[in-house]
Amino acid sequence: GSIGTAAGRTLTNQDRVMIGAQINTGNVSAFWDGDIAEPAIWSADLSSAEITALAKGFSPAKIRPQSLVFHPSLVRDVADLRRGLSLTTTGTTVVPHPRIIA
Repeated sequence: GSIGTAAGRTLTNQDRVMIGAQINTGNVSAFWDGDIAEPAIWSADLSSAEITALAKGFSPAKIRPQSLVFHPSLVRDVADLRRGLSLTTTGTTVVPHPRIIA
């Protein structure tokens, strides 16, 4: 089965994505205090097996690629690998990238 259903949550006219924090009533807060390597957004719920594969180090590009809508590289230049969108970096911390199973 899937984990965390997205039923009833339709995003439209989105013009920004924040990775590692949230905006609540206009204020940026809840900053992530860990490392972020391969963020991705799918247009469908992932199964437990797909989430487990991600946790084991499989690339998001290999998990249900037909539903992958956003997959930014966080190595050197920050850009969306799926659609070629440009992103703006505001953080400056650099950490070693974990092993990814291509």
